[in-house]
This record gives sequence, C-alpha cells and structure tokens, in this order.
Amino acid sequence: MTKKIDIEATQDKIANAKLSMFGYSFSPTQLGLGFGILSSIVASLYGGFVMYQKVEAVAGLDIEAFEGRMNVIEDKAKSIDDNIYAIKEDLKGDIRRVSDIVDDIERDTKDDLRNFRLDIKEVEDRLNDKMQKFLDNPLSGN
Repeated sequence: MTKKIDIEATQDKIANAKLSMFGYSFSPTQLGLGFGILSSIVASLYGGFVMYQKVEAVAGLDIEAFEGRMNVIEDKAKSIDDNIYAIKEDLKGDIRRVSDIVDDIERDTKDDLRNFRLDIKEVEDRLNDKMQKFLDNPLSGN
C-alpha cells in the first residue's frame, strides 16, 4: 500500500539526469554553474554601467562654479574673522576704560571717606572743646 522510496536510487537518478537544450545535454550541476557564471557576467555589466553613469555625472560637474562658491565662502570667513578681531579689540578697550573708571571711583570714594572722617573728627574735637569749657565754667554762659 505504501511504497518505499529508495533515496539513494533517487539521488543517483538526479545526479545522472541530463537535460537537453539547443542540441546539447547538460547535467543539473552544469546548469547551476552556467547560471552562476551568466548571472556574474550580467551583474558585472550592470555594475560597470552604474559606475559609468557615476563617472559621467562627476565629469559633468562645473568645477569653476565650485571654485567660485569656495572663494565666496573664504571671503565671508575672512570677513567674519576680521569682525571678530575688531570686536575683541573693542571689548578690550571697553574693559580697560571700565577698569579705569572703577579705579577712579574707588580712589575718589576712599578720599571722600577719609575727608569725611577728618571732618567728623574736627567737629568732634570742637564739640569736645566746647563741652570741656562748659564743664569747666558752668556759669560763664559761653
């Protein structure tokens, strides 16, 4: 009822099978090898065609336009560098001026504070002298 399949016999049949095309007989291995060679040739041709297109695209580029654009970019970069240098120098000058102003204010403040202390001391001395005179002679009225 069920047939047993002889695997080895089937393998031998497949290995020894011959296919005929165009008056030639080929084994499955020869056909696989031929297909691999043919597909490699077609893939190489396609790769060559794509590479040719890329080379044509690169060869067709306008180099002068790129050089012009690069010159514009270089000029802008130089202009930016010059502006940055000028701003840096202006900031240095501003910092020096502010530092000088702060130093002047500190010096003036110290001088004003010293003068104020001297004035207070002088007023205190005069007040002490008057109080001493008053205490020495309470009836004099001075």
